[in-house]
Amino acid sequence: MSKTRATTIQQRFGFKDDDLKTATHDQLMMWLNENVEKVTNRVIANEWTEEDVGQATRYLTDPSLLKLTDLPERAPITITEKIWEYPIISGKYVIGFVDMLIRYKADSITVFNEKGYDRYNEWRVSRFVNEPLCLEVKSTIPSLGELIRQIRMYQQYLQGCYVVVSPDARFADAIRSQGIGFYHCVLDPLDVAMT
Repeated sequence: MSKTRATTIQQRFGFKDDDLKTATHDQLMMWLNENVEKVTNRVIANEWTEEDVGQATRYLTDPSLLKLTDLPERAPITITEKIWEYPIISGKYVIGFVDMLIRYKADSITVFNEKGYDRYNEWRVSRFVNEPLCLEVKSTIPSLGELIRQIRMYQQYLQGCYVVVSPDARFADAIRSQGIGFYHCVLDPLDVAMT
């Protein structure tokens, strides 16, 4: 019997995603497809933070022009695109596949200057398409190191916010400590058993 040939760079480095072939992975993908707005609004801050204000005020000539209390309520995130098994490509090589890539619009603070002046002294809230949300679905996490290495490889070729979606929450804190998001989802066991 011959070995299956690696078709992606990820597979050549020994990362085999056997989870992809399971009924539970399919069930999680279907659940995520139906609940992507809920997940996105939980993962991406839906309220203004001091960090948002801090990033904007560093460009203002007078930082006192903007305070957290000055901002209107932040509108919910709008999903503009959701793509299953999004290929990460470098040149002619496929690096791997993100289980689901989400493009979305969210409110951001825009700082701008008056015409003819070099001072940035005004701000407004605008709606922008942000860098993508890359969701990696795992029915179980047998190896934390392999999962983090897989995501680090993806990050080299596709900028975005990476989040693991899994019912296996054993490593949630460790994943978050590495700057990777984690969303704990729980499927109804009867639904999984019926597949």
